[in-house]
Amino acid sequence: MQLRFLQMEFLYGEAMRFRVEDIITKPVAFLPAILRELDRLPTKIQRTIKLLRQEIAQREAFLDHYESRGENVEIEPIADAPKLPPRPPEELYEVVATNNGDIALDKLPPSQQIAKTDPNADIALAKQIIAEFVDTMNAKYDPQPKPTEKS
Repeated sequence: MQLRFLQMEFLYGEAMRFRVEDIITKPVAFLPAILRELDRLPTKIQRTIKLLRQEIAQREAFLDHYESRGENVEIEPIADAPKLPPRPPEELYEVVATNNGDIALDKLPPSQQIAKTDPNADIALAKQIIAEFVDTMNAKYDPQPKPTEKS
């Protein structure tokens, strides 16, 4: 509920960042929903606290009942859920996602292909990636300073 409150606070701030005249003449469409959610959150928090206190009281009553009879009671932990199965091979793609779309692994620069085959090539790989980046930037932008004209 704290996360929900922070989300609503952020959205409210986004809705209110305009000039007052703009907000009055053309209010943000989701503003009533934000205000409604912010209005309901305190009640939800109070209801949750009340339910938690009831649960604590029930657990204490349960433990007191058995301990008064001299029995040792321990609440068992809930077992972890089983791990999900691995993805089937037909769902695995041999591509690398980039901002410009997916790139096939065979079209990657050589330094990144080395990373796929030899994960222990840390320093050499980093040097090669930096060298490729510098070469790309030098090719894209002329590294030679242009002579300045003196007047």
